[in-house]
Amino acid sequence: MYFLTQSDFDTVIASDQLAKLLSVQPAGVLDKAVASAVDEVVSYLTGRYDLEQAFATTGEDRNDILVLRTVDLALYHLYATISPRNIPDLRRDRYTEAVDLFRGASKGTRFLALPVKSVEGQSTYLLYGSNKRFQY
Repeated sequence: MYFLTQSDFDTVIASDQLAKLLSVQPAGVLDKAVASAVDEVVSYLTGRYDLEQAFATTGEDRNDILVLRTVDLALYHLYATISPRNIPDLRRDRYTEAVDLFRGASKGTRFLALPVKSVEGQSTYLLYGSNKRFQY
């Protein structure tokens, strides 16, 4: 597992419950779920945030919301691997909340304290205005 640690999962799911889930799965299924979750986060936020830098941070320097919501996505993917038709409502709700947060962040209606992507040659000022008024 990269970016996430075992202790990150302990804040969202009981360790014995996670161990029980993983005992019936082939080795590496949690790593695949985490990789899928990270890829999903990247698909939402790659245009606005510097995710290479965000995912490279370790320990206490990581963004807590990014860690929490990535764990939610990973657990949803883990349950979907086990039984796609029998995903607990809590996991669905938390997955939906995470997706809504990342969609909002990608549109600019929600803000995450992540490093913003800088683009060479891009101006930092904002243009505003509207079309000229029509005369009917």
